[in-house]
Amino acid sequence: MIVRLLLRSACLLLAGTGFTLPVSAQETPIKPNVPIVPASLKKNDVRIAFPESIFRNVPSSLLKFTSTPFNKIVYDTTGMNSLVTHDRDWASVAEKLEKGDYEVAVFLGHEFAWAKEKYPDFEPMVCSAPLHKTQQAFFIVKYDNEAKSIADLKDSKIALPHGFVDHSLLYFQSQVRKCLGDDCKLNGVYCPETIEDALNDVINGKASMALTDSASWEYFQNNQPGRASNLKVMCSSEVFPAACIAYRKGKLNPNTVDQMTNGLIGASKNANALALLRMIKLQGFEPISKTYNDELKKIAQLYPSDHPVDVKKLK
Repeated sequence: MIVRLLLRSACLLLAGTGFTLPVSAQETPIKPNVPIVPASLKKNDVRIAFPESIFRNVPSSLLKFTSTPFNKIVYDTTGMNSLVTHDRDWASVAEKLEKGDYEVAVFLGHEFAWAKEKYPDFEPMVCSAPLHKTQQAFFIVKYDNEAKSIADLKDSKIALPHGFVDHSLLYFQSQVRKCLGDDCKLNGVYCPETIEDALNDVINGKASMALTDSASWEYFQNNQPGRASNLKVMCSSEVFPAACIAYRKGKLNPNTVDQMTNGLIGASKNANALALLRMIKLQGFEPISKTYNDELKKIAQLYPSDHPVDVKKLK
């Protein structure tokens, strides 16, 4: 998953500088249309857009660090320079991709499902192949908690950790609406620093439930099996489609599409690109599966575009 991937690379790039972020920096808004090097386009360069959701917890001052690995992978695998822009949200990215302001865009799986509903001529080029392939959200409770849904926990403490993944929050919001109604407010929601803190809070009785994703839950189980045995999954989401790199059919030169597609799919065989892929916790990029479009349609039906993630409502 591209979500969180480039975030981790930013942390690694900053590790050697001694620079640390205050907690408040996590809430710094991303400035739309912030171009990342190169500053000007040359022939055969491509303009690539990322929506804010890809970097939801990264302050605008660090965006250039998160884009550098992606620029490098594109160059090492295709020989093409890329001008990366961070835009406001998936809808803005999709609109400008349709207009031709961008040649290529990176979308979370569910956001691409929404974009393709509105712009059917959008085509996925490749999907991300994260080390942990299944993208799913989990509501975790203590082993002896008898709650069956979030409706049973409406008056309890609920831990939504910083560094959240969009599909997890999308599932959380949908369950709140389904079980408690559109106007429900959960006064017991709070935000621990990490997912590990949230899970430990459930074990220690500070919280009744924690929201997590499949990769983080598996990591906690593998690294703290004893403590994990005190927890259980109350309920889980559907598997979300992988993030993708997309373009508008008919607007991007077919040779460029082939060059980028083949280059990115072969990234894991390129020594320079492989090192960067490992840095951002990616196995590589994969061809679009035969079932991908069906996965998009299903997720768009379950999670309509008129109910996107709204972070302000969760705080």
